[in-house]
Amino acid sequence: GEITTADSVAQLRVIRDGGRFEQVTVPFEVELAGREDLSPAMGGIVFAAEEGFEILQLEAIMDGIPELDEMFNITLLPPPTLGRLANINTVATITILSNQDPSGVLEIFLSNNASAVSVEEGVQYVEIEVRRSFGSQGEVSVAIATIEGTAMAPQGDVMALATIQLIETV
Repeated sequence: GEITTADSVAQLRVIRDGGRFEQVTVPFEVELAGREDLSPAMGGIVFAAEEGFEILQLEAIMDGIPELDEMFNITLLPPPTLGRLANINTVATITILSNQDPSGVLEIFLSNNASAVSVEEGVQYVEIEVRRSFGSQGEVSVAIATIEGTAMAPQGDVMALATIQLIETV
């Protein structure tokens, strides 16, 4: 079927070809792995007499779990009474795009929850804590730098750079 999306709703255009003399209901179901992610997960598409197509709308359920892209199949099943399915185009795939920052939300904190810190070059160091909350999928690199004009040395402004690598947690 043809798939279009708007916001968190996928629309599948289901076409009835051939005889259109009576009402017919075509069952559908979302594969087992996607039944908590798409609604409705199963049901029937009702074609009235003379009706040539229907739109099946499936909504992605916001579950609060950070996730990468997920793909689920929606299958048309044989009608229990009238009609039959074509030999092709009875399965559609819907992709739910990654959501809610699957790699996590990163925050940087200075020691003792300070908003700024002053250190003496070569004598002291700055301790920075990077917290990763929510999603923890994949590796993330965080580049940090001092703000221009804030790191001073005898030679003038110095741009201090660093990279922190956060490894996937299980």
